[in-house]
Amino acid sequence: MNALIKLLNNLEAIGEAYPELYDTDVKEQTGDALIEILFRRNSSYSIPSTFGMFSEEANRRIQFAFQEFASDCRDWPGDFNKDLELLGPRGAVSQKGQIAECFFGEITEDVIYPKPKKARHHDWLDTPFVFVIFLSVPGILILVLAYLVVPAYMSNGLIFLIAFTIASFISLVLGDYLWHRCANRTFRRTTSKQKT
Repeated sequence: MNALIKLLNNLEAIGEAYPELYDTDVKEQTGDALIEILFRRNSSYSIPSTFGMFSEEANRRIQFAFQEFASDCRDWPGDFNKDLELLGPRGAVSQKGQIAECFFGEITEDVIYPKPKKARHHDWLDTPFVFVIFLSVPGILILVLAYLVVPAYMSNGLIFLIAFTIASFISLVLGDYLWHRCANRTFRRTTSKQKT
């Protein structure tokens, strides 16, 4: 508790001289450092030398503040739920009344231990109707023309009708396949990276 309050006070002092400390980008980076030190207890973690601040001096001061915090946390018993509460609105407060979220953003259990994304299963209903119709229009138009121009009771007309019914179905399936291939390309890359 005291180590966290000390860190908040140090960051608060830095923020008075360098207001960009409260920018979202900086908060994300200071939040990552806090998570590695306080929750994951990663002994191989190296505190970054930059946190997105505009000057080297500001980055250096933040780095030093976290180095002190890491040293103070060596004897910290570590209780996940209690430590998480310290970062909430009723938790640790700086000398001037700022809570941890002011410096690190909102830190929740999902942020500390993100859950892997579930792979999406192919679902025909996921395909946008307009996209499918756009690709199946040629087959459907030819199907309609076959009804109007060639009598269905004629043998040639019947073959013509069956051929373009199959063509329209293939167009429909192709539209669905292309949609899912385009829409899920980025998702598949992300999933494969998580598995490795």
